[in-house]
Amino acid sequence: SLMDFENVTFEDLKDDVNKYHKVKIHLIGDTIFDKYNYCSVLGQTTKTPTFSVKKDKEEFFLGGAGIVAKHLKKLGSNVIFTTVVGNDKLGKKVISELKKNKIKTNCLIDDSRSTTLKERFWAENHKLLQVDIVDNHIISKNIENKISKIVSNTRSDGVIFSDFRHGIFNHETIKLFSKKIRKGVCKVADSQVSNRWGNILDFKNFNLILPNEKEARFSLGDQDSAVRQLGTKAYKFTKSKYLILKLGKRGTLTFRKSAVIPRDFFPIESLVKNFEDGLGAGDAMLAASTLSLVVSKNITISSILGSLAAGLVCETKGNHPINKKMLLNRISEISKN
Repeated sequence: SLMDFENVTFEDLKDDVNKYHKVKIHLIGDTIFDKYNYCSVLGQTTKTPTFSVKKDKEEFFLGGAGIVAKHLKKLGSNVIFTTVVGNDKLGKKVISELKKNKIKTNCLIDDSRSTTLKERFWAENHKLLQVDIVDNHIISKNIENKISKIVSNTRSDGVIFSDFRHGIFNHETIKLFSKKIRKGVCKVADSQVSNRWGNILDFKNFNLILPNEKEARFSLGDQDSAVRQLGTKAYKFTKSKYLILKLGKRGTLTFRKSAVIPRDFFPIESLVKNFEDGLGAGDAMLAASTLSLVVSKNITISSILGSLAAGLVCETKGNHPINKKMLLNRISEISKN
């Protein structure tokens, strides 16, 4: 197995998780509020081909980079979160939610935009519709300068750019903010784009990047390569130290060194037990993989713990943070199999 081959034990995995509290992470990214409406289908209206549904309950979740901050916090690390919200009711809700979770935050208020809301309507375990309130224009020079200063002045062991393409990151700001990261700090980037254009290739010379297959294909303009070649291409283009290619239900492929010879890439199958909802799997993977990479500098351990964290998130509806205890329990469970 991969663990035998790489000389990694279940004890190593647990030791890693138990050291997360020593890690300080500076997370910069777009906050999203996710709203889930759970409905029952009443039937089709008679006059038009429209479904009529009855709303049974609603739930709010902090999403985007906000949920990454919650994962990092609940996994035990010391996190500082820099984000941008609108001057609106939802923006205040974001700030109070972060406060409630004791997450240190630099919340920059932008009067020119609304706080991002993604509202989903579910019935009988299927998503019927998603309605987004979103304003994706690029942040102003003033906010850009504020973020640059914060990145320069914040001491941390790791910096994460969590990019949902809602205004903070673009080709220029990525270059600008990357330059401000202190030497020797572990740099990780994830560009998650559900229906926007993002470009994971903008993140150059990072320690770890985590594109999914669609993002990698899109940014390389490559529809046809097999996933192994696709990952190698993205890895070489971005000059990253490590790359984890996320393949949804097929798990992940991790690339390192040459990214070509068999020892330099390895798959990890999906570690989900009972699949409920894939929302937020990438965010949990980002948090756990980063913490592990800072602690152990071992990409195998980082990839395994990232996959375990992602699996845990897929087992519940909605975007809930996972915690250290859940991760340790899951390691114990699989060590017995």
